[in-house]
Amino acid sequence: GAVESNIIIDPQLLGQAVKQLLKDSGVSDKSSVSSVAGQSALVVRVIEVPQMSEAELAETMRYEVERHVPFAANEVIMDFQAIHREGTPDDAPDMEVLLAVAQQDMVDRHVEMLFAAGLKPASIDVEPLAVARTYIELSPDPLAKKTIAIVNIGANNTDIGIYQDGILAFPRTLPLAGSSLNRAISGHLGLSDEQAEEYKKAYAEVIMSAVGQAPAGGGMDDSFMDFSVPGAEEADGDKMPF
Repeated sequence: GAVESNIIIDPQLLGQAVKQLLKDSGVSDKSSVSSVAGQSALVVRVIEVPQMSEAELAETMRYEVERHVPFAANEVIMDFQAIHREGTPDDAPDMEVLLAVAQQDMVDRHVEMLFAAGLKPASIDVEPLAVARTYIELSPDPLAKKTIAIVNIGANNTDIGIYQDGILAFPRTLPLAGSSLNRAISGHLGLSDEQAEEYKKAYAEVIMSAVGQAPAGGGMDDSFMDFSVPGAEEADGDKMPF
């Protein structure tokens, strides 16, 4: 109950839990770099605007915030950064800009939680960029020169980030995740929520070799697999193509 849809409800309770976690892990450094996430209080977008100076861009972003955020634009914390991709001609008419906008209240609660944990916040990142730093920049494989999709399926939300040359190109958060899968399994098989969770963990899998095959049931684009028609692509044992 301390966090709901990635929004901190009880900063003090969560702060104490983080404090205990750090103590148990032997972490003594108090300086912290943390990240925020969520669909209802945070918007991260890569947008395209005409080429302009830094001063013009700062003015333009004030108006772009009102276009892209689903909450009051007068109580937010906003940051932006022009994106320079390799191969983009110098005389390109447009430019890409990474825009991040968070509700002030959400950030305030996040900072309160850090203080309750005895930490000193050095900076606050947004989750799509924090994930890229972990899985792309720190990867032993040179992933930065590839186009990569990172999909994080949580309990209530699924975060999708597509990165081109190590730079965020398309971030989205969808309200479809593990709990949605549990409800579907429970409804179709007549199981309790607890049983559905167990079945999901024991039997569910993604048959990556089948992705992109012609749909089994028809009626969909060829680039999608129809997961609603089991049988043709059964895996070994009792597992079904999920």
